Amino acid sequence: MEVSTNKTAGNLIDRSELLSERLLQKPLQDVSHSSSPTKSSMPSGSTEGRQDMAATTTTTTATTAASTIKDAKKRPEEETEAGRSKRRRVSFGSTTTTTTTSTSGSLYSYHGSETSLESDMYVYNFLVGGGREDSGLETPWTHNDVNISKDLMIFRDRMVQENYGASQPHEMLVVNFIFLLESENQTWGLEGEVHDHVWKSMWDCVGKIKINNFESTTIVECHKWAGLAAGKSFDEYSRLLRDEPPSFPLLHQVLLQLTSSQQLWTFSGLENEATFIRYLIDPCLNAIFGSIKHTSSKWTTVLDETRGQDSRLLFPDFSLVTQLRDRSCSLVHMEGKTAANKGLSQIWDDLTKLGQELKHSLDTMIVLEPSGPVSVIGILLRGYNLEFFEMTIQSEGVYIFKKYADCYLFNKAENMFPLCRLLEILESTK
Repeated sequence: MEVSTNKTAGNLIDRSELLSERLLQKPLQDVSHSSSPTKSSMPSGSTEGRQDMAATTTTTTATTAASTIKDAKKRPEEETEAGRSKRRRVSFGSTTTTTTTSTSGSLYSYHGSETSLESDMYVYNFLVGGGREDSGLETPWTHNDVNISKDLMIFRDRMVQENYGASQPHEMLVVNFIFLLESENQTWGLEGEVHDHVWKSMWDCVGKIKINNFESTTIVECHKWAGLAAGKSFDEYSRLLRDEPPSFPLLHQVLLQLTSSQQLWTFSGLENEATFIRYLIDPCLNAIFGSIKHTSSKWTTVLDETRGQDSRLLFPDFSLVTQLRDRSCSLVHMEGKTAANKGLSQIWDDLTKLGQELKHSLDTMIVLEPSGPVSVIGILLRGYNLEFFEMTIQSEGVYIFKKYADCYLFNKAENMFPLCRLLEILESTK
């Protein structure tokens, strides 16, 4: 159904006003009565004096109560008017909408029309104070006449009510409107929380990221050099790489960086987390993402101890950053652990932490009013298993955190055969 721009904006203004009034109105507080006059202030031995004082106190209390009630009724109107003054016009796609901005805990989302290229962006304060308990949405996510948002928000409401019972990543993430999809045919997690037809419609809507395979000649060449690494010493392998380099430029660049540290030939064990991650996967990340213009990558090795504990937890191990206007926006985040994390200082496990980081990055980009849908990429390394995730916003209040690929990470020269698959995934991600 075609909807005009002015009508869409008017509807959003009405919804924003209702939402602002609902959030800003506060229950009237009980009026605290004045304390009794002290004994020294009352005329001694005079009954009439005490009666006059009591009458004066009653009159003062009644006046104070009336004034407080009047101010309390007036306050929501003033706050609502102040909230209206904070609205700004946001252009997203072809449609111009009016939204209400917030300085903390804001949720940014968009929804697209199946009949046109127009999109709307909503900026709502979904996380007031300790967290928004109401999951009611103005615009549900529907696909093929299936209301997907309804099942998702019912699950979220239950997890908010059972806050202290949340233990799995998908349960903790959903409190912040992040919905984890690990596999289309999974038998755990979010699939058990929604109806089967809703789950099918969800995957049908979000689709899958296709990993483009290399040409057969390139795959053969990758496996050839992996086999040479397993059968040659470091000196022999370096000599071959120098005298007869591979014809595939990306493979050549990665192998040069891998041999520069000799890590694959001298790696004796899991020395520490930073060394383990950086020496094994950093050459691949640099070779792929280093060619993207206007971006820079960085590793977090030492966290700033002056920051609060909660803030420090959202620093990724690796991030690919670009500068948009006056903001730094992260395009790729990576979290890695050599084994299961059991540190007492870590509130979330790495998957939950990665989801929070991606949501923060996505919010940072959305508030800059992009001209179309955007997404961010997350990489999770647990032991020797690499998992790749994409986060998008499907509709208001629905952040989809979807796994789209995984592979094994080699740690020695003898088992470099997974390198080909890793490069395919990273190249498709770029």
